[in-house]
Amino acid sequence: MIDNTFGAPVAEKLNDLGAVTAKTTKEYGFSENAHDDFIINKLRDTKHLLLTHDYNTINERKYPACSHGGIILIMNRRWTVETIHEDMKAFCKSGFRKHAPHCVTRLYRKKAIIFQHENERLEIDF
Repeated sequence: MIDNTFGAPVAEKLNDLGAVTAKTTKEYGFSENAHDDFIINKLRDTKHLLLTHDYNTINERKYPACSHGGIILIMNRRWTVETIHEDMKAFCKSGFRKHAPHCVTRLYRKKAIIFQHENERLEIDF
């Protein structure tokens, strides 16, 4: 599930990966002003992961592992559709994507930190 701030272009580009099926929160029926708590709670029900860059209000402290379907935070402040695509592609190819469900993943340009159950951290370099 792609945060509306990224929009359809990011979802379309990620669908090119073939490894993921990406739709915006709006395509899943959420209003543009849907509150973070509402969306995160629905992740648990739908078994989707949320891709966002809003790490000030959505993070591993507010939404700990095992309390939702999973969150991937894009940590590049100057993201573009292409950089998100490259970062997600590298993450998918790393073999560690299987650890993302129900966890909070901070995705950087060349690495990922996955916050797992009881704040265990898994750090991966690509």
